[in-house]
Amino acid sequence: MRPIIIVFDELDRADGSARFAFGETCAVASVSGPIEARLQQENASRATVEVIIRPLHGVAATESRSLSTSIAGVLSAMAHLHQTPRALVQIVVQSLSPIMRNSPRTPSSLLAAYFNASSLALLRAGSLPLRTYLCAVPIARRARDNDFVIDPAADEKTRGTGVFVFDSHDQLIWSTWSGSVLDQAALATSTSLAVSAAQILRHKMRALARS
Repeated sequence: MRPIIIVFDELDRADGSARFAFGETCAVASVSGPIEARLQQENASRATVEVIIRPLHGVAATESRSLSTSIAGVLSAMAHLHQTPRALVQIVVQSLSPIMRNSPRTPSSLLAAYFNASSLALLRAGSLPLRTYLCAVPIARRARDNDFVIDPAADEKTRGTGVFVFDSHDQLIWSTWSGSVLDQAALATSTSLAVSAAQILRHKMRALARS
C-alpha cells in the first residue's frame, strides 16, 4: 500500500472538508449542511444525503452518477438522519487524479479515496450525528501470481479489482468487484487482507482526528 495522506482542508463555504490520497491517487470532499432541501429532495422523516462526483477533467460520466448514488447510500447508513428531517446534506467529491484514457471504469484506489475523503469530511464538519465512520480499501488480484494486493498500481495487470468498505468495527458494509469471479476461499482471503488494511487506515484517521 502506498503512503496514506490525509489533510483536513479549510474550503470556503463548506462546513467540513478533507483530502485523502493513496500516494498520488487523491480526492477531496467537502460537506455542506444540513441545509434546506429542494422540494424534490425533501424527506419528511429524515435528512437527504446527496453526493456529487466531479472528475479532474470534463464532465461526470454515467458511472460517476452511479457511484454517487452508492456512496450516498453508504454515508446515509452511517448517520442519524432522522434528527434533521427535510434537510439536505450535500457532499461534493472532486477527483484530483486523472483517469487513464483506456480505463473503462474508475480505478479502485480512486473510488476508495472518494469514500474515505467523504467520511473524513463528514467527521470534520461535525454537523451531522454519526453512528460510525468508514474505511474503504482498494484491492486487486494480480494476474502474474493470482495473489491479492492492497492499493494496486495503475499499470498492474490484474484478474480483478474491487473496493471493500468497513465500518469502525471492521464490519463489511459495502463492496464492489470487477473481473474474475471469486470463490468462497478467495473471498475470505481478500476480505481478511482488506480488514487488516482498514485497521491501518483507521489508526491513521484516529491519530489525525485527535491532532
